[in-house]
Amino acid sequence: MTLALAGVSRAFGGVRAVDDATFTVGDGEVHGLIGPNGAGKTTLLNLISGLLRPTAGKIELDGRRIDGLPPNRIAALGVARTYQNIRQRASTRAFNLSYGEQRRVEIARALAAHPKLVLLDEPTAGMNPNEAAAVARLVRDVTKQGRAVLLIEHNVRLVMQLCDRITVLNFGKVIAKGTPTEVGKDPTVIAAYLGEGA
Repeated sequence: MTLALAGVSRAFGGVRAVDDATFTVGDGEVHGLIGPNGAGKTTLLNLISGLLRPTAGKIELDGRRIDGLPPNRIAALGVARTYQNIRQRASTRAFNLSYGEQRRVEIARALAAHPKLVLLDEPTAGMNPNEAAAVARLVRDVTKQGRAVLLIEHNVRLVMQLCDRITVLNFGKVIAKGTPTEVGKDPTVIAAYLGEGA
């Protein structure tokens, strides 16, 4: 098992952005993390990558506890991530590329260190269907090499097609987890996120 979260919480003042999150991400797995805006998804990635520290719980990578380690140490242990906002790199011309190509460059940059776990924060945001499909193929290629991917994505159709398992957050709490089929039929998820007509 690559990543394991147990009872992970993070409070900002009186607000629990992440509240007792427990789930695992296995080797070679694409694991989706979905939920409404403000559900705590990006905060959770920040906790895993070391940008924030949990106020409770523990995070382990390959059985080694990583919560509390600085981001550079966590990266050195094999965790790479992308961000919602594209970051330009030194002496490059990536900004001359299309938006979709820039996103793929950012993912490729995250993969350059051959990480065990890749954290992707909305990698297809703003993409057309062809660009999103290209990213999906890239993600699948990553897992064929035995790496794990934890994916935040608002494109529900893509998540349902691409992910092996899905964890659903709402108000910082895990409200469901399972296969895409299981999550898609969960009445709590339908009410909170997918909408009654889904």
